[in-house]
Amino acid sequence: TVLYFFLPNCRYIMYVSDVLKNAQQIFIYGILNVVIHYHQVFSEEELSTQPPNVQETIKRNVGEGDLTELGPIYSLKSVMEILTSEEHRHNPGVRTLLDNYVINCQELKKVPPLTQFRKPFVVIEGFQRRRRYIMTRKLSRYLRGIEVYNPPPGYLDLREAFNYSVSARRAYFALGVYIAANNVKMAIPYKAAVMSGYWLDQATFALAKKYKPNLPPADSHEWFWPHDLLKPDIIFYLMPTADSANTTAKPDHLKPLIMDLYRRWREPPVIFIEKEVTYRGMVNEMIPYLSSMYHRPTY
Repeated sequence: TVLYFFLPNCRYIMYVSDVLKNAQQIFIYGILNVVIHYHQVFSEEELSTQPPNVQETIKRNVGEGDLTELGPIYSLKSVMEILTSEEHRHNPGVRTLLDNYVINCQELKKVPPLTQFRKPFVVIEGFQRRRRYIMTRKLSRYLRGIEVYNPPPGYLDLREAFNYSVSARRAYFALGVYIAANNVKMAIPYKAAVMSGYWLDQATFALAKKYKPNLPPADSHEWFWPHDLLKPDIIFYLMPTADSANTTAKPDHLKPLIMDLYRRWREPPVIFIEKEVTYRGMVNEMIPYLSSMYHRPTY
């Protein structure tokens, strides 16, 4: 089976063995050719390797965490507990997703560790998805950075394989966030990374469903960012415009709660872009908040 995964300026070509019935373990055969060149920053490098055992890699990369039945998933360990459970582990889609996660972790090892000199990681949130995507592209171009996608392109093709179970679908989206975070880590030693929709996009929706019509208690651990997930330097929230087209399909009765969750979130900070202005105007509104990370004039 040949799977093609396209990331921004990054192509993974993977040859993965067909899933064998009653097999206890999936082996990945062939040659993995990876070409990485984020805007001419990463040099081309050919690899010929077999990924290590999936379970061993998972054990090395997960931390402590608890498995929640309701609300957001707060750790990679919780994601893996779902996907490697007896209920899901033999599903071909789950196996493919885990194999791809292992390869993603292997690529991350080739990147220098993050330092204080790294470039910023910025997230754009908001109900209107198309507007969010356009703003992500505009800001990344202004910063001469890159767009990082969540879920990563190519992983969307696996989504239907997880529709059989609510828990599997939650884990699929959660692992996509961790994979996207790894892609950010590969970029920000060299360039700024801007992402449309990240962990809070899923978390605020899950918390609103769990606690409606109220909010989580003020002292709840659910107000905190996952300890093992890369935290953005700043989050910009685009207030919805009068035109409701291209708005994410969240129930209307939950939207006020979701807005309150964003407004009360403290770490990382969420900055609301309130005005209905041009995209260029919104970039100019964002730049002062980024001045400590990027010393460039507005335009």
